[in-house]
Amino acid sequence: MTTTTAPLFTTRDVVAAVGRAATGAAMVGVGWYEASDHYRLDDQAPWLALAIGGLLVAAAGGIGWILALRRSVADGLRAMHESMAALPRPPGGDTAGTSEVVVLRTGAPRLFHLSGCPLVRDRAVRRTTPAAELAAGREACEACDV
Repeated sequence: MTTTTAPLFTTRDVVAAVGRAATGAAMVGVGWYEASDHYRLDDQAPWLALAIGGLLVAAAGGIGWILALRRSVADGLRAMHESMAALPRPPGGDTAGTSEVVVLRTGAPRLFHLSGCPLVRDRAVRRTTPAAELAAGREACEACDV
């Protein structure tokens, strides 16, 4: 099975984030420069407002960047789940109570996996039973279809 991965960010995402950051930085720079020419606070206030607006524009660029990353990761996860649903299931019928499962050796795993799960392929594992994992408060992996 050949899979292709989409880039995390589109050109549009990059241009929008960089454009907002550059615009915000320019607004802060102009506001700072112009405010430095005035000694009275009431003369500096409009330039200070411009600089604060620049910070908000730059922050909007950063938030847009993070949201684009979030959207890209969610799309990738959705595609992974769809491709995993198309994988053949291991033979054996009902596996809810007695079959051997594989559990990742991590600090505090939340999930357990059947031995044929592609998510744990080539990973360090320990063997146990579904009943023991459920008793320990772990949940079955959705990809394993336990």
